[in-house]
Amino acid sequence: MGEGSDFSQIDYRRRNVVRLYYTSEVIPDRDVVGKDMIIGSLQFTPLHLYAFIHISGSREFDLSFRNVAHLDLFWTRYEKVKNDPLWKDFEVIKILENASRLITILFKTETVPASDISLWLKRHCQEVGELKPIYDKNGFGIGGYKVIVKLHSDNSGLCHLPNFITIGRDRGFLFYPGQPKVCHKCGSARHFGADCTKLFCLRCGLMGHLAKDCKNEVRCNLCNKVGHVYIHCPVSEKNGLPSKLLAGLSVEEQMNLDVEELVPAGEENPTAAAKVVTASKGGEEEHVLKQRNIRELEADDIRKKMGKDKENPKILKVLVL
Repeated sequence: MGEGSDFSQIDYRRRNVVRLYYTSEVIPDRDVVGKDMIIGSLQFTPLHLYAFIHISGSREFDLSFRNVAHLDLFWTRYEKVKNDPLWKDFEVIKILENASRLITILFKTETVPASDISLWLKRHCQEVGELKPIYDKNGFGIGGYKVIVKLHSDNSGLCHLPNFITIGRDRGFLFYPGQPKVCHKCGSARHFGADCTKLFCLRCGLMGHLAKDCKNEVRCNLCNKVGHVYIHCPVSEKNGLPSKLLAGLSVEEQMNLDVEELVPAGEENPTAAAKVVTASKGGEEEHVLKQRNIRELEADDIRKKMGKDKENPKILKVLVL
């Protein structure tokens, strides 16, 4: 990196900006860089760029793109031409690349839990926001979500998400502006999964063989750990719930059973005993119990007031009468 590329001077208000830093002796003018590199090599036009900034005599050429999708396109095209002789004297520097994306996820079923989708995203993203269900104009849920995520990045740019999300046997669609269209099997940008000729194993997630011929240990497509499939994944929403709750008990019933299990054998559970008494009393007996409780509360109140007889004897007289 040259002397002129001082990151302490970067304006952190800027977004979607890359810097071309010239490292050789004779600095080209902006017209040559604009025509030969931006238009000719990268195939961008003024419609893609908000500004092309260069101060005469400076080694820095800043490209400010109109949106993040065009910035992503820059990195894709630059990867293809970076080894051309035209680029040998230029160093490309990221200036606060915006890694946040608003993504959309759609499934053909409503049975995939939002918590499992969020868990899958956290495996692939740096940060994941709250999933928000998508509704149509009539207020019906469409089985999809929108969520803001922050993508991982490396020296070559952002690490984009795949076009598909697979949880268990359910496959959903995942898309956002600037997302490259690639094969979900081998990752190639030259074809899609339906046209891929390479073998991909759905059992272990590796290339080179099919699931029927797989000799590797099975891998979960939710947590990415080996030894189990999604239906047995310990971190999935379904397996994270108590088995009795899944069997049909309500949350309150499950809590009561948990309390009973915590009481040591031979000791009386006061909560359970109270429920048995209340349940066994019906009709007239239940009415008698209620009246007794009321009388006890009234007697309590009278005793409290009688404690103040020294301060106000008139009150005591009224209460006795």
